[in-house]
Amino acid sequence: MNITLGMVGRTLRVAVLVTLAVAAYGQSNCVTTPLDLAAPIDAVMLGDTGSCQIQNLLPAATLFQMSSLFFPLYAQKFTATIPEGGRVLRITLASGAFNPVILILDSKGNFLGSSGGSTTEPAQMLAGLPAGAVTVVAASAGAGGNFTITPTVEAFRTCTPQDFTLGGNDVATLNGTLSETSCRFLDFRQPSADVKPIDLYKLSLPAFTLVAIGMESNAFNPILYLVDTATNKVVASNDDISRVNLSSLLQMGIPKGEYLLVAGSTISLIGAYAIESLSAAPVACAPDLTLSLPGTATGSLTANDCQYWEFVPYSSDDTILKPYALEVPSKGLVQIDMTSSQFDTYLVLLNQDLTPVAEDDNGSGSANARLALTLNPGKYIVLANAAFSGSGGNYTLGASIQDPRTCPVGFSTLGDTANGQMGTGDCRIRDMTVGVSSDRFARQYRVEVPEGGGVLSMDATSTQFLPGIALLSTEGQLLSANGDQVAAGTYRLQVPVTAGEYNVMVYSSTSNNAVGNFTLKPTLIQ
Repeated sequence: MNITLGMVGRTLRVAVLVTLAVAAYGQSNCVTTPLDLAAPIDAVMLGDTGSCQIQNLLPAATLFQMSSLFFPLYAQKFTATIPEGGRVLRITLASGAFNPVILILDSKGNFLGSSGGSTTEPAQMLAGLPAGAVTVVAASAGAGGNFTITPTVEAFRTCTPQDFTLGGNDVATLNGTLSETSCRFLDFRQPSADVKPIDLYKLSLPAFTLVAIGMESNAFNPILYLVDTATNKVVASNDDISRVNLSSLLQMGIPKGEYLLVAGSTISLIGAYAIESLSAAPVACAPDLTLSLPGTATGSLTANDCQYWEFVPYSSDDTILKPYALEVPSKGLVQIDMTSSQFDTYLVLLNQDLTPVAEDDNGSGSANARLALTLNPGKYIVLANAAFSGSGGNYTLGASIQDPRTCPVGFSTLGDTANGQMGTGDCRIRDMTVGVSSDRFARQYRVEVPEGGGVLSMDATSTQFLPGIALLSTEGQLLSANGDQVAAGTYRLQVPVTAGEYNVMVYSSTSNNAVGNFTLKPTLIQ
């Protein structure tokens, strides 16, 4: 592999929403059986109408996580307690009468995964679990009959990180081998049902560093993860460099700290691999310029300026920029424009901790960028950025603030249909939300979710415009948006929620921002 500290490309963020239509079934025979981790259990799956089905067995929020499975499933629920220190739980489900399916849920009800078998081959599944409760569901996709569920517990494999030294200007190469006895992902992070083999490497960075770490293998498709040991979070990962290059590459700016580099195989294959690396110090880059509110500023982007990945953590974008400090004195609708006759401008707004708030390319028309969004008071960073690698030139920034519009909040009762009318004088999405730059017309309704929560299902219908749906906190923070079409003119958004009040927003998704009559029906699936 030939790796360089070059441009990978600006990241596109895509929100994927998966919905689950939940039907009502009888709840007879839905019992929970204690599972002895040292002994098998023989049982019978009834499998006919009126038997326990998985929709009746588990909370709606858990079913939402399992929406990739086929429903209905006849099911029986088992619970066990993982001893102190955690264990790897191995479940075998065998039946000569039906095709068995195993599902494992952690102590919080989160779906960890599933595994299927046949009447001749049992279903088997492993999960790495911390101490505490675990739920195992034995299921059948249609038939009933006898089955045997056999649990065993195993100790975690030892995952000892090796030291990893980055190459500097010269490429450093590290060779390794994944084997059948290697540490698995579920040994490293719990709860997890990921059995793919991994090797761990310690990476220590004394300062913000530009790195390129590539992994290749002739034996398997490699994958790389970067874990921040201070937070125990995966902060970056890569599977394939491209559709034609299945090697893995992490190329980004990484802040000072201690990390674990996880080298793995995407489909549990094993064999030899090589890791190559380079590193470099970034150009000094700090928001020592100020953009007043209101105010203007002029500048020029040159090849000597900071690159995006030298400023924003875990980015591989090498476009050039100048950072500006921006202080918002009170909650208001802030508009920031960046114009240039010499290059395609790009605006990025960050919080003080460098997490993204919003970004825009051509919001002001042509090649000029504009952000117009409601912001809470506080300190922010504006990145005057070029849209494409290698471009730059003179530019002008302008910033203004005005009081946000007062947007009325209607009230909607779960299970009832609310009738509404949207007009061109209504508020826009950016008036109702914090940190979202959109001028689509919108209306919002308050919904109360009772104790216990569930999956909030929201249907918006209109014959005059394409309705979009978003779920907001009562403070205007966007929680989820978009939804799926379920009928002509009807879109549905389903979101697992806890008890409390929420705002449901219906907005115009039509390209010309058309308006008109609509209905909204929120329901709760528990």
